Amino acid sequence: MVWYLYLSEPPAEAPDPSIARRRIGFYLRAGARATALESRVFGTRYAVLALPCGGTVPDAALCKELRTLYKVMVPHPYYRGQVIFYGS
Repeated sequence: MVWYLYLSEPPAEAPDPSIARRRIGFYLRAGARATALESRVFGTRYAVLALPCGGTVPDAALCKELRTLYKVMVPHPYYRGQVIFYGS
């Protein structure tokens, strides 16, 4: 299964809350769903939204895939303690 993941700062923590609300609204109108997942990447909190293509995916599977992806993208000494996922 293929899906697209979007990370967006929660409006209450964004530099410009109105832009964060618009961004989240855009993703939701495009068919994404809000998940129970959140991340903190290098000190910035993000809500995780998912746009599944061909079916739904449980949040736990999305979380596992995100962890795998970030471990490939972020070198080990930086990943530990700087890339955290919550909610699964």
